[in-house]
Amino acid sequence: MKAVEWILRQLRSLGPYLAIELILPGGSIVALLLWTYRHRTAAHRTTALATARCAA
Repeated sequence: MKAVEWILRQLRSLGPYLAIELILPGGSIVALLLWTYRHRTAAHRTTALATARCAA
């Protein structure tokens, strides 16, 4: 049951980006930029972790 809830939560979080992608011309780029902006702290952590692993 928790897996189904997790999947539904993930799909709901992608909904606004999908709407932007379908409605706006060039929406894929706009949606990708918005998603990147909203998730920039997670991306920064991932980049820092990858850099630390490469340096080791």
